[in-house]
Amino acid sequence: MRRLLLTGLLLCAALAARGAAPAPVDLGEGLSYLRVGQVDGAINAPGPHVLDLRRATAADDAAADAFVAPLRAAGPVRFVLVSRQTAPALLTRLGQRASTVLLLGTGVAEPVLDLSLPVPADEDARAYDAYAQGTDLARLIQPPVRKPRRDEAAIMRSRANGNGNGNGAEAEAPAEPAAGEPAEPLLVDLVLQRAVHLHRGLKALGRL
Repeated sequence: MRRLLLTGLLLCAALAARGAAPAPVDLGEGLSYLRVGQVDGAINAPGPHVLDLRRATAADDAAADAFVAPLRAAGPVRFVLVSRQTAPALLTRLGQRASTVLLLGTGVAEPVLDLSLPVPADEDARAYDAYAQGTDLARLIQPPVRKPRRDEAAIMRSRANGNGNGNGAEAEAPAEPAAGEPAEPLLVDLVLQRAVHLHRGLKALGRL
């Protein structure tokens, strides 16, 4: 019994050292999202998916070769996200990819991206980290719309000071965040957002 338990613990440790396969996240309409830390073999998702390699590392060239190989073969549309922090071994190999693999990112000169976005590196990094810190992907892709809030006290002061607009409608107070919302600008993962928009557009055109 002790030997069986020890064997199980050693197997778990070995799997942890290799890194668990990323769990796909449903982005709706048949699109999934997979974030990769260290590449470890090929990932063969069954349908259209976003493969986030913005901070992916590769132990060696063999690992990079094995990971990129499926991206050179025909398959579902795949949106691969990269950044200047993507392992050079992966970027080099992604120069050769199937026509159904679209490369998106920011701050990458080589290989040539299918879509290069002018997103500051620090902004992209904050959006990437936000998901790891618990922010829902849906909120990073499509943040909630802030609506102007009428400040009744300010309206009454404006009326008392004769600052109405002359047609009986008082000037509204400047828009403020709704109760409970942060005052800072909403964070958007623009690279991931563009990948999702491309997927929706291709689907609407019947090209998926």
